Amino acid sequence: MEYGKEQDPHALALQLATLTAQLDRSVGQLQQQGGQSMRAMQTSAQTLAQQSQQLAGEVVQAVSQQTHGAMVHGLQQSLTPLHQATRDAGAVTTALAQQLSALRSAQQSLVWKAGLALIIGSVLVVGGCGWAVWKTQRALKQAEFPTQVLEATRSGAITVCGEALCVKAGSKPQHYGQNGDYVVVQPTASGGQ
Repeated sequence: MEYGKEQDPHALALQLATLTAQLDRSVGQLQQQGGQSMRAMQTSAQTLAQQSQQLAGEVVQAVSQQTHGAMVHGLQQSLTPLHQATRDAGAVTTALAQQLSALRSAQQSLVWKAGLALIIGSVLVVGGCGWAVWKTQRALKQAEFPTQVLEATRSGAITVCGEALCVKAGSKPQHYGQNGDYVVVQPTASGGQ
């Protein structure tokens, strides 16, 4: 995009819409990847919990076969790291869920901002078009005056009388202006004096 040059407002709005769509797709992909990562962590945490329970079951069977008191104490010490690992996996899953929520909030914010930018751009385009129409209408009205003078000259309502300019005002001239300083020209149909 070149700066300093005038660009077509429609092209600019189209570029802005394309950028918004690309941002929306990128945020959607990030959400999808975050969701997949969170599901993988949850699956890992569940597998770890199942393995912990299975190991606990096996250890309990071994305890019943050997000395109960000493094995229970050893089992508690060996299961403590597994329980801690399970809690850590749960904490990681919670952190991933929070990050996914933050990504969703950021996406919504981005979509709102892009939409607002599109609305502002559209308002500017409509305002610019309205200003151009107003300016064109004003120029057309200003262009009508020489045409009216030419037509009044052709019809004989304005002519040269010796060395002065004369205006044909009719038998009952109509005055115009705040103090009646002007006389309304009465055009003639014959085109002569």
